[in-house]
Amino acid sequence: MGKPRFTQIALRLSLVAIVATACSAESLDVEETLVRFVGNAEGGAVVLTVCSGVETAAAAGVANAAGQPLNPQTPFRVGSISKTFIGVIILQLVDEGRIDLDRPVSDYLPEAIVGGDVTVRSLLNHRSGLPDTTDQEPFNDDVLAQRDRSFTPDEVLEYVSDLPARTPDTRFSYSNTNYVLLGQVVEMVDGVDLNTALQKRIVEPLDLEATVFASSGTVPEELAAGWSPGILKGDPDESYKSIATSTFAAGDLVSTTDDLRRFLVALFEGDLVSEESLAEVIAKSVDGYGYGLGLGRLAPGGPAWLRPTPDGQLPAYGHNSNAAGGTAMMLIEPDTGNIVIALTNNTRLVADNAAPLIAKAAGCNQE
Repeated sequence: MGKPRFTQIALRLSLVAIVATACSAESLDVEETLVRFVGNAEGGAVVLTVCSGVETAAAAGVANAAGQPLNPQTPFRVGSISKTFIGVIILQLVDEGRIDLDRPVSDYLPEAIVGGDVTVRSLLNHRSGLPDTTDQEPFNDDVLAQRDRSFTPDEVLEYVSDLPARTPDTRFSYSNTNYVLLGQVVEMVDGVDLNTALQKRIVEPLDLEATVFASSGTVPEELAAGWSPGILKGDPDESYKSIATSTFAAGDLVSTTDDLRRFLVALFEGDLVSEESLAEVIAKSVDGYGYGLGLGRLAPGGPAWLRPTPDGQLPAYGHNSNAAGGTAMMLIEPDTGNIVIALTNNTRLVADNAAPLIAKAAGCNQE
């Protein structure tokens, strides 16, 4: 699939820039829908759709407080979409015979601060029972008060080391702690830092342009700055170090809409993991929730891992994020090849809300 040809359109004096693949009715609908979605909010959003084989990309709003317009190639912090990339790397190590999903974490991290008795599979599908670091007030207070601090994964895990955990594999409960541990597993088993593993296993084979774990790699200069009430004000020079390092493998990824599209296509075409591992990625959990191993099954109205997935529909898979400085959503419908990706740099512009609007405008709806 080739890259679209973009044309930029100035809209009055509103500091809104729109970039789209062509002046088709669908692309104009996407542009207009995105402009309405962003409205007068600070920051903005970029989207990419592939509907019935037609690719459309658009951007509305600004990348930072200086007013630099967004464009579809602008890199964003994509938060919890990191988890899907980590899941793929873990399953590549499974395919190589270096990790067993049903062995305990302690086999790979003998000195694990928490979760040593939990299996790798239970971390991936959020059935570990481990408390979430980001639910802990001391953790959040320290991250926001010490913005220039570089947290180590062990320091992050210390915030939940004395808290009670539920019995593993009794219920689904989303926890960032799981993926901080998985990032440590990747580094220990692969023998390299997290970003090096990402580059050699995913970025370089797929020729991605701007995908990186920010805490251990070089952040693109054109990275969109974020807005979050009381935390971030769109200043690209404002320190994000404590936020990036404290999320680690659970939420530190930077990427673009086109890189995410290539990643989704490659995953479902079998270019990244084996057929057996892909089946694990998209499997429903035993209690019917749609979160597999780093990827969710999406149902009408929102991410399916929040509730059981209805039967009788074409499955769509993806992940979302709501993190400091922005939100994100990516999804793919493998049976049709339809893709919808939405990234924002303001937490008040929720990508989960943008995605269905953009999908409808682009003609991706299921009738």
